[in-house]
Amino acid sequence: MSDEISKEEWLADEVLLLQDGGEMPEVAYHAAVIFLCKDLDGPQLILDEGDLLVLKKAVVGRFRKIILRDLLPENRFTSIYRGLERSYANWHRLQGYAGREGLEGEVEKVGVEVAQSLATFLQQEYEDVVEKGQESAINCSSSQLVGFSADVGLDLGTEVPLWQQLFAGGSV
Repeated sequence: MSDEISKEEWLADEVLLLQDGGEMPEVAYHAAVIFLCKDLDGPQLILDEGDLLVLKKAVVGRFRKIILRDLLPENRFTSIYRGLERSYANWHRLQGYAGREGLEGEVEKVGVEVAQSLATFLQQEYEDVVEKGQESAINCSSSQLVGFSADVGLDLGTEVPLWQQLFAGGSV
């Protein structure tokens, strides 16, 4: 049995690290490429475009994970929750990354999921805050929420018609 690790195994390991990494997936991608190709302690692989695409899609997957993390109602009052403002910022970071890397189609798929999750989040927030009088977990302005919703294709007026009641004064 050989102790040599295949290129596919190295890539698979890096994909796992990228998908479960920190808050800066694009930086982790560049670190992974340097480790895989140039680091003297790394395998010094030669990666082709297909190999790089695997890693780039893992970056999109990590962005997806951290964006959706902050749209899960059950995370609202936990230590992992960063809020809608952070989710929106990460959405912008994902769009920029995807635009630079030619992965816009991947972002469209994520956008559908983000829109659904945002609608669910806001519906739960409405029930908890307006109907039950609980504390709100929304940490962005109403205009930021409108922008986020528009960016991901969520029609607030149709999907979450009473969303404005979550903000003092009820207007944008």
